[in-house]
Amino acid sequence: MKRTCPICSEEYEVPPFHLDGGCCPKHVNRWMSKPLWFVPCPEGTRSLWRILMTMHFLYFCFFALLLYVELAFAARMYSLAVFLYFGVRLFIGSHRGYPILTKRQTIGLALLPLYGPLLSLAAVYLVQAIKYGR
Repeated sequence: MKRTCPICSEEYEVPPFHLDGGCCPKHVNRWMSKPLWFVPCPEGTRSLWRILMTMHFLYFCFFALLLYVELAFAARMYSLAVFLYFGVRLFIGSHRGYPILTKRQTIGLALLPLYGPLLSLAAVYLVQAIKYGR
C-alpha cells in the first residue's frame, strides 16, 4: 500500500501486515527522536490518540485489578471515560479525517495521563470534604 509522508510529501511503500510508522523510512521515528505526534499532520493526531488510549486502558486495568482502595472507583471511572472518549475520537477520525493539532493542544493531551488522575482524585477528596465534613 502506498502512503504519503507528511514531512517530505514523498510516497513510500507499506508492506502487507506491517505497522505503518506514519512517515517514510528517512523520517521514521528512532529512539530519542521527536515523536510523530509533534509533527503537525493527521497521522500524528492518530498516533497521539492511540498512545493515550493505551495509557488509560493500562490505568483502568491497574485500578480495577491491582488497586483496592477507597478512591480506586473514581480513578477507574475517569480512566474508562477517557478511554471510551478517545476510542470514539479515533472512530470518527477514521471516517472524517484526523484534525491537525497545534503544539499547545498536543502538549496538553500528552500530559493528560499525568494531571488527569490527580485532578480526578482531588475532585473526589473535595466532594468528600463537602459531603462529610472531613
